[in-house]
Amino acid sequence: MAYGYITALNDRVQRDHIKFHNRYKFTLAGDLYYPKDIDQQ
Repeated sequence: MAYGYITALNDRVQRDHIKFHNRYKFTLAGDLYYPKDIDQQ
């Protein structure tokens, strides 16, 4: 289990770390969770 997470990640779920800047130039960061078998086209 990675540091900072309270539970283990399910084998069928992918986690990506994302961050972006909003229109006020604040940096927003978080985790994006989605199924591993998703069609990314």
